[in-house]
Amino acid sequence: MARDDRTATPSKTPPTRALAIVYVAAALVGLGLGVRGVPFADRLRHSTSTAAARVGAALREPGPALDADDWSKLETDLAAVSAAYTGEKEALELVAALRGLTSRSEIDWARAERSCRALHWPRCDRPALEELRRRSRP
Repeated sequence: MARDDRTATPSKTPPTRALAIVYVAAALVGLGLGVRGVPFADRLRHSTSTAAARVGAALREPGPALDADDWSKLETDLAAVSAAYTGEKEALELVAALRGLTSRSEIDWARAERSCRALHWPRCDRPALEELRRRSRP
């Protein structure tokens, strides 16, 4: 008589239902935190992140509303990131100028144009910089 090697063995994969519950719970927690939101200034003040992480967070903000002390801290962070940046510093300065990080939330068109020209881009006029700003928004 032939022996059946396909005997019932316990499955090594987690139950689908438990996995689905974990995913749904994680999504709900994420949604709750996202809806609650934390103002950017509070995140900057209480951040234990690196200067690069804080500058990255500022670049994602559509127009950070910060007080004078917070702007000073962000400017210090931006200077530290720029000093440590190994890529084309003009590109970093261009993006920072277009996002208003170099002039306290106001776009620094003159600085952006200088950085653009230093990069030897074919067009550095205001309409081209406005298009770059629009396309670089998160």
